[in-house]
Amino acid sequence: MTAVANLSSRALEPTVKPLAAACYDNNLVNSQGMFLGDQPLRFSLPLLLVQVSVILVLSAAAHLVLRRLGQSRFVTHMLVGIFLGPTVLGRSASFRDVLFSERGTYILESVSLVALILFLFSMGVKTDLSLLRRPSGRAVAVGIMGAVVPLAVTLPVFHALQPTLPDDLQGSSLVTELAVRLSLSSFPVIADALSDLDLLNTDLGRIALTASLITDVTSWFIRACTAAGSFVVVVIAALLSALVTDAIGFKYMIGPMMLGLALPGGMPIGATMTERLDSFFIALFLPVYMALSGYRNDLAEFTKSEASKWGALELFVALCVSGKLVGCVAAGLFFTMPFRDAIVLALMLNIRGIVEVAAINNWGDTMKATAEHYSTLTMSMVLITAVSTPLIKLLYDPSGQFARAKRRSLEHARLSADLRVLTCLYSEDHAAPLIDLLEASGSSRDSPMSLIVLHLTELVGRAASVLKPHRKSTRSSNSGGNPTPSDRIVNAFRYFEQQAAPGAVTVSPYVAQAPFSSMHRDVCSLAHSRKANLILLPFHKSSDGARSTANNAIRSINRSVLQYAPCSVAILVDHGLASGSACATAANSLLQRAALYFVGGADDREALAYAARMPEAGTMSLTVVRFKLRNWVGMGGQDEARDEELLQEFWARHRDNERVVYVEKTVEDAEGTASVVRAMSEKFDLLIVGRRGGEGEGDPEGSTALTSGLSEWSEFPELGVLGDMLASAEFASKVSILVIQQQPPKKTVAAGTSVND
Repeated sequence: MTAVANLSSRALEPTVKPLAAACYDNNLVNSQGMFLGDQPLRFSLPLLLVQVSVILVLSAAAHLVLRRLGQSRFVTHMLVGIFLGPTVLGRSASFRDVLFSERGTYILESVSLVALILFLFSMGVKTDLSLLRRPSGRAVAVGIMGAVVPLAVTLPVFHALQPTLPDDLQGSSLVTELAVRLSLSSFPVIADALSDLDLLNTDLGRIALTASLITDVTSWFIRACTAAGSFVVVVIAALLSALVTDAIGFKYMIGPMMLGLALPGGMPIGATMTERLDSFFIALFLPVYMALSGYRNDLAEFTKSEASKWGALELFVALCVSGKLVGCVAAGLFFTMPFRDAIVLALMLNIRGIVEVAAINNWGDTMKATAEHYSTLTMSMVLITAVSTPLIKLLYDPSGQFARAKRRSLEHARLSADLRVLTCLYSEDHAAPLIDLLEASGSSRDSPMSLIVLHLTELVGRAASVLKPHRKSTRSSNSGGNPTPSDRIVNAFRYFEQQAAPGAVTVSPYVAQAPFSSMHRDVCSLAHSRKANLILLPFHKSSDGARSTANNAIRSINRSVLQYAPCSVAILVDHGLASGSACATAANSLLQRAALYFVGGADDREALAYAARMPEAGTMSLTVVRFKLRNWVGMGGQDEARDEELLQEFWARHRDNERVVYVEKTVEDAEGTASVVRAMSEKFDLLIVGRRGGEGEGDPEGSTALTSGLSEWSEFPELGVLGDMLASAEFASKVSILVIQQQPPKKTVAAGTSVND
């Protein structure tokens, strides 16, 4: 028999004890199976697997419901633990004896504690300390005020009321440690919560991360280079760091976090941690740790206890939370932040999670917290987060700022005005066709083009999103160093800039790292801040029709940009341009002949305004094909009048240009439109269409007889009716396609009209 002593806690009882002992047969590990007479749940390994499975299945089922109410996974896991504990199912002695016996719980706790240590280490690695190099004054003020005000409120009240407090609080340091813990905002918790809320790359999300990092990093750190192949060594070092800090009298949580800060985030260590730890061990056993923390609560016994045992502690929790709210809001208002945004920022910094629960567990293990204190504090953390996250979702819509943006379109801009194009790339393969298109778009000193080049990559190995101007990688600048993908993309655009006429093209490169689910916000935010007229996106399918490896994510980003963009949007469907070299396009363009199919409506006018610049390049020929319906008598609406006006202006300007052709095609119906398009398209290198051709601003969901019926078999609604037909596999001519959408009217965006519908 083996004795196990000095364990961290006993999950079977509502009370918290610093010492526990259990005797069991250490040979009961693997079961031979029930068919040979064994009881599998009496053996360690089968019991561990069943316990983990039960917790994960219940957590997944509960989160399906609770996430619709805006709840985080932290709240879900804690509530599952409470459900399994003495409050509900654990009241049954037979349930506890079978599924959560003392022996099985000790093993489960040990494994989950390792997951907590590795989680803190992983978050330390992914922490971007460059946020502290030049933090904004707003973030510094919010971080400091959010920490100082709750301390300034809580500690004086505690000392004033100390003689009247219950005995278990009078001589205890619990309130002081609680005030310090709640005055700080844990970076791992905030980063994890903002990731769940899809708010990492919003303005308030970045401020919250920086503010939490300012208050969380309290010691020195070293950045060093570590080989990606040292994964096992790094994990062992993380576990040893927890052992060492615990042995010398500090909390075991400090060691892994500080070691993680000392290692470089991003590639390769941060990405390796995400790939090997986050996706398996941490994702598997961290929910178990939180569920076990909830399991220790016996709310049935807690409700029977005297209010004085937990009421005083709840008072100090309320003082800390309200003090932090007041401090953060005051700092935000001082920096002219809107009151609503200041409230949301304060709620973000008040989110609680696993770090706070780990601290409460430590107080319980060291007898600083009684059973009533433990239940009070854990339920308070759950309640704070359960209230904060839905309120954040309710009060904060980061895409709303783009809907309120001033309308910017090519149709309403002068032809000689600076064309500001935000060019987005997801990989190096997108550079060549986009550069070839931009070269054919026509630019000169009198009609310049400003390119904002944005390389978009998935956030891997870091906790905070990145949107910043591109600077050449330090690794690539060293002797023998290889340039990064961003470096190679920027080099191609720099070459294009150099080959253009002086003053005709300027390039401003940026890089963005964000989750795919919210990457469109970086695109829209940069377009808004740089006052772009057009956002240029690559289509999610390659030239041979095969989907790219990230096609679903890229398609989702493109559709979100179409919905929320503060300016016009163009999607390039490449059917051959990518075969050219990005460095050779300026001298030998693959685009010589372009055609614009004009059906009518705002998007077609925007496409015409863009195409009108192409003949200015000197080598590009343009054919404008206007479709008319036979025997159609116009209603004389505003859209029709604007169509006529713009076409007349275009033809008056280019009538004498031999490279410009204007033709009108009269058709009977949509089938006639499709026949003309099929017959003419193979003559050109590029086809330009409006996304919602034939749809007026007043009726964005309507369609005309020229295109009605063509959308019944639409595969890609983000390309519109004609764009989808041209891009389909059934279309014989493999010509590159440019689909353009004019920025929707504010009322359309505000109403939430989605291209996903």
